[in-house]
Amino acid sequence: MARTAARRVQNLRTHLKAENPDLVGLVDAYVRMDKLLRRMRLLDRDDTLTTRIGWWPVVAAVGLYSAGKSTFLNDLLGQTVQRTGNQAVDDKFTVICHGTELRELPGTALDVDPRFPFHAMGDEIDKVAPGEGKMVDRYLALKTVPSDRLRGMILVDSPGFDSDEYRHATLRLIDHILDLSDLVLVMFDARKPEPGVMRDTLDKLVARVKDRADVNKFLFILNQIDATGREDNLEEVVGAWQRALAGVGITGGRFYAVYSERAAEGTEVQPRLREIRARDMDEIGRRISEVSSVRGYRVANGIEAVAKEVREEAVPRLTAHLARWRKSTNRLTLGVALAALVLAVAGAGLALGDPLAALALPEPWPWVILGAFVLVVLVARFWGGRAIAKRMARDLPEKLGGFQLSVRRAFLAATEFPLLGLRRRPLGWSRGTEKRIQAIREAIAGEVRRLNDRWARPGSAGAPPAPGPAREVDAA
Repeated sequence: MARTAARRVQNLRTHLKAENPDLVGLVDAYVRMDKLLRRMRLLDRDDTLTTRIGWWPVVAAVGLYSAGKSTFLNDLLGQTVQRTGNQAVDDKFTVICHGTELRELPGTALDVDPRFPFHAMGDEIDKVAPGEGKMVDRYLALKTVPSDRLRGMILVDSPGFDSDEYRHATLRLIDHILDLSDLVLVMFDARKPEPGVMRDTLDKLVARVKDRADVNKFLFILNQIDATGREDNLEEVVGAWQRALAGVGITGGRFYAVYSERAAEGTEVQPRLREIRARDMDEIGRRISEVSSVRGYRVANGIEAVAKEVREEAVPRLTAHLARWRKSTNRLTLGVALAALVLAVAGAGLALGDPLAALALPEPWPWVILGAFVLVVLVARFWGGRAIAKRMARDLPEKLGGFQLSVRRAFLAATEFPLLGLRRRPLGWSRGTEKRIQAIREAIAGEVRRLNDRWARPGSAGAPPAPGPAREVDAA
């Protein structure tokens, strides 16, 4: 492991030992997977999978600019952390974590620190908006807050969507945070059930949710119901949004109806709305409190995900490309060999007047001709094979899957020396590799069982005794 990657892993272990020791064993499994992927050239020497997954629980709030995301997070933390307003007041993704004092730091603090979401996002921004990756402060900010509610958790307040064309870089960041988060609060403005507002939200955000396997981590929150409730049409508004969601294919989610008590202070709110808010805020709070307990499972699932990407996507693609490359290189070699043979025979015929006389040349000329023939064929095979590989590599994605496997680099590494035997399998891939991946998966399964032991007791050992029949209590 290169020094940079080793240092990142060691820093991660140190922080996890202090804050979440249950995850330290999972780090070791990721390091073992790193070694296999480096051998296959699917991972750079200075890179590590541990930086491609969040190790701290992440809760994100997304929605239109007027949906009340910042106000909701302020209420959640019990203090004013984010600026609020009826218009867009912040166009950055703000990562909020526990700290000794309230302080805002630039986006660079996130870009270079693998413990946080958006680590190394400057490179990703450059891919969709060339030149803007070096200006991450335009897109990101880190805010530290002295709140115990943030211990062991990270909140992300996203900039609000508006009706204008959204920048590609911002959409890339939205996709990243949707992938990384353990819980996503999708905020809607209860005061604006108009079709235009719904369409903006559905087209730019909800449509990105409907085809995801982890759709259950999205909570749809109808905010500012106190303003709607004064007209006593809450059920109508909720029904309109539910029908809008069904129109894009989301039928399983339900809306949580909330409002800010601090913002509503001094106004009259119907008692039933207070009851609805209290019920739904308790449920949202419970879901947020659970993210710490499921983080270990999500990290463990990352190993399963990368193993699946390797076996079912990277290896088949590389194997197919190697077969095509081998066939093209062999054809080129055969063509060059035939051409060289024809030229040799023709040249001998011109020089001696009789092509067959070349067979009776005195020593060492037959060996010189044979050596030249072999040299020409090998040189053509070497440089021609590499040229073919470079051309074919363009058909492969530079990065593959959620863990950004370097399949193009792996293909070029496997075709680097096309001389005698041509590789049939990807570099570093063998039955032994498959067995080592299976061993890593078994180690992960052991870590998952250990996590289960904190919450579940499926067997009878250690279980509390079953309650006996109820006894009647003497009224006397």
